Amino acid sequence: MRINLILGIVWLVITIAQLILAKNTFWLIGWLVIGGFNFSHMAYRYWMPYLTLKEGMLIVHEFLNKSSIELSESTRIKKFAGDYIFKNNVKKLTINTQLIEPTALTALDKELGKFNIEWE
Repeated sequence: MRINLILGIVWLVITIAQLILAKNTFWLIGWLVIGGFNFSHMAYRYWMPYLTLKEGMLIVHEFLNKSSIELSESTRIKKFAGDYIFKNNVKKLTINTQLIEPTALTALDKELGKFNIEWE
């Protein structure tokens, strides 16, 4: 989140400099789009949690994408390079554990222990 906030501020400063110094509005529109994208990504991350576990459904909220998997239908969980990879017969869902707070990760591990899923 901090990186997106810093990038959004940088693009905003570049946009203001472009507005003051340059006569070409083509570049100004590009800077506004890039800055707006960075700010919207940061705002999305701030208000929307990365991971939600609701009624046996694991939902990963990514920017402009939402993935989910039913834990009761999951057959395997693979822990690889700090990520959790959930697999069933149809889907595969990867969770980046570095984006989860340590207390939430502990709660997730505890919740996953309730399901009869094979760990690799």
